[in-house]
Amino acid sequence: MSAMKKITAWVMAAVLVLSLVPAVWAGTGEVLMEQGGRQLTSETSINQVREMYGAEKLKTDSLFGGYAYTFYGEGYRDFLYIETNNKGKIACYTVFGDSFTSKAGNSGEEEDSYISMLSGQQYADYDGKIWGVTGYCRENIPDRQTPNTLYEQDVKYAEGIAKHAALMWNAISAYFGKDTNVVFNSRAFYTNRQLFDGGSNIYRYCADNGRAEQFQLISAGTPSFLLTYGAIYPNPGMYARYAEGYTLVNESSPVFDCSEKGGQVIGALRDSFFIEGTNVPYTDEEKALLAQVREIYAKSVEDYNNAGDYFEVHPQDETLPLVPGVINEKKLEGAVGYINAIRVGGGLPALTHSPALSEGCQYKAILTSYLAKNNISNPSPHFPPQVAGISDEYYQKAQMGGAENLYHGHIISSITNALNDAYGDPITCGHRYNLLDPNLQYIGLGSTEVENQLSIGIQGVHKLSGRQASDAEIVGWPSKGIMLNEAGAGTNTMYTAKFVRNYSVTQNTGVIFRCLNTGDTYTFEAGQENTRNHEYHINANGENMVSYYDNAIALSVGYVYEITLTNVRNNQTGEYTDYSYRSVYENAYLGGSNTEAAELQLDQDQMSLAVTQTKKISASIQPETALNKMVFWSSNTPEVATVNENGYVTAHQKGQAVITARTENGLVRECVVTVTGHPYKDLVGEWYIPYVEKAYEEGLMKGTEPDLFEPESTMTRAMFVQVLANLEGIELDNGQSTVFSDVQPGQWFTGAIAWANQNQIVLGVTPTTFEPDSPITREQMCALLVRYATYKGITLDQSTPAAPFEDDNRIAPYAREAVHICQKAGIINGTTPTTFEPLENATRAQVAKVFAIFYDYM
Repeated sequence: MSAMKKITAWVMAAVLVLSLVPAVWAGTGEVLMEQGGRQLTSETSINQVREMYGAEKLKTDSLFGGYAYTFYGEGYRDFLYIETNNKGKIACYTVFGDSFTSKAGNSGEEEDSYISMLSGQQYADYDGKIWGVTGYCRENIPDRQTPNTLYEQDVKYAEGIAKHAALMWNAISAYFGKDTNVVFNSRAFYTNRQLFDGGSNIYRYCADNGRAEQFQLISAGTPSFLLTYGAIYPNPGMYARYAEGYTLVNESSPVFDCSEKGGQVIGALRDSFFIEGTNVPYTDEEKALLAQVREIYAKSVEDYNNAGDYFEVHPQDETLPLVPGVINEKKLEGAVGYINAIRVGGGLPALTHSPALSEGCQYKAILTSYLAKNNISNPSPHFPPQVAGISDEYYQKAQMGGAENLYHGHIISSITNALNDAYGDPITCGHRYNLLDPNLQYIGLGSTEVENQLSIGIQGVHKLSGRQASDAEIVGWPSKGIMLNEAGAGTNTMYTAKFVRNYSVTQNTGVIFRCLNTGDTYTFEAGQENTRNHEYHINANGENMVSYYDNAIALSVGYVYEITLTNVRNNQTGEYTDYSYRSVYENAYLGGSNTEAAELQLDQDQMSLAVTQTKKISASIQPETALNKMVFWSSNTPEVATVNENGYVTAHQKGQAVITARTENGLVRECVVTVTGHPYKDLVGEWYIPYVEKAYEEGLMKGTEPDLFEPESTMTRAMFVQVLANLEGIELDNGQSTVFSDVQPGQWFTGAIAWANQNQIVLGVTPTTFEPDSPITREQMCALLVRYATYKGITLDQSTPAAPFEDDNRIAPYAREAVHICQKAGIINGTTPTTFEPLENATRAQVAKVFAIFYDYM
């Protein structure tokens, strides 16, 4: 979290106003919020919002029955996210910035959790001052449980929220003066969703499968909306709020998602995750070294895990006299085995455990903790004050040994933390190089009381002494030889290379870091300008080392990295040359049979789809304890059907495709997908099938049921106007009023009829009535279609000879010319060669034909 501010609540929708605007009052009703002269009320319509903020940048379906909208201007100024209900009314809002008032709280006021629960959520800085709120318009959310239910049932809502969250992240980042480089990536989203379905997530997958550096974790846990009984809902702000304190790594995609089964994951997946590298064989020497390292590591795990309690004698560090405590000897030997596996992998001699040094570590850890807990000044922790009550014997034992590390964590985690040296000395990494000094011989380890196995709050101590021979020329991080994934080299780690014999770095030394599997190359040069994402430091006169960092570097298990130091000096010849070495990034622990995927099953091996339809194939992996639950999907005929990372199959054209699911260890299952032109079982051998298929494929008409079209059924006037609106492809406001007394706000057809009336496409059966539920007649259908063509400026072809309809005089005068135009355009025929039947109700099949032919004019 940032030291400046923290966010203490979720954001459902966001308004960011960073520039002054003229006062705009949007509608009547209860005032929800005001900022910069703009006002939202319970009656504000989406069109009124557009008048204030311009056209939306993104629109998706909302959990409240309407739509979710994101608006913003240049530089993400004037940012607004809202969601509406099925009547087009605002269901929630969020405002953040320097000056606003709202039902849920006002900027700069003290945070009030009671008000927050009643009206929304508040988020505040460390002083408890509100800088943003999320508010709900409860009167526009009649059903408080349905939104959460919908969220769990249909992934489209989670995907939509994640898309808005990416934009909101950028807006909040801009507000706090940060980069705005976050872009939603459906591939990353659905990769995580696939793992969710298996009870895992992308964070756990990367951590358990040697790809931890591929994912930047910001937060993980249980989604809070599941615990609030409808008080709050899934929303973009529950992800975007972290933009205040975090910046996503370069060349990555956000993973913003949560579900009851998979939990909540907020972070960034590196783009390199999806790059399939080529195989780079290990050398015989590397294979032998890896086997040796794994043997040492396995022994260390066995020693540590079978040792019993951590402490044989528990320490006491709060009052005098101090009790240093005694750590279990087998635990200590296990921890020493852990650092030796790392050292041997890097070509360094193993250390020997010294019980005397470990005793000194315990004395030092307890003394350091006592001074801190009693607020006693300790400006130089390696040389602490000998305060009254600390005997000479105690103090001498605390100060024994040579090299010393004071780092947080117990005897294992303090080693990992010190090796990655994120604080204290992150450039020359002195803690790292104490543990990796090739000539030191003995080591002791100690720590304060271990509570809940957490690292923070525990004082760890390492003491090293003695000398031993070594032929190592360079000590690298990543190591020259084998670099263990278990050592935890994270994305925020400064990588280093330090010569200890035969060579020296110079002021012109550079580094070329290359992944041999992917070809990704990172160059570090002397004199370059350091940035937050790319650093390079040369320490030629003191430590004889270079330090480098690029936040795009992510190590992956099984990959081989080549590190080249350019322009180094050969101390024996005096010549300047390049020095290269390989680093194999591998797991020391191979796991057991119960962690491997042993069985892959699909919920279906055959599937039928219509063109444009999407359905999901679900995969399951056994046993439940398997660590790698990733399934890779592919289609052998993508022009017929494609499949995404979560098994969603989309049909594109008629034909057949085989969808293959594969695990990383080679298990394979297949599903045969047959694609037809439509999904309706009641269309068999009829003249209208091509027209229904086209109307379906173009999204103009849907069935009365998922698998029924009912071609001989009538179509209401409201339905026909809705299809016209579908042709237009516009967003409709069902919350608006119309001139027709029988078309009230909030009905599914209100927006379409209002639009058509405003553009003189429909005039009503009377000036004040429309009869939306009456069947549309054949003559009415022609009249409305020709008016729409006139509105669009479309000229219909008139090359078909005029038909001699005997009932022409029965066609209403207002519709007669339109019928003639449609007939000569080939859009409609008579019911017989000589009759038109103008007052007969149009069937759904006839309407499908009319629109399928008319669509070619669009």
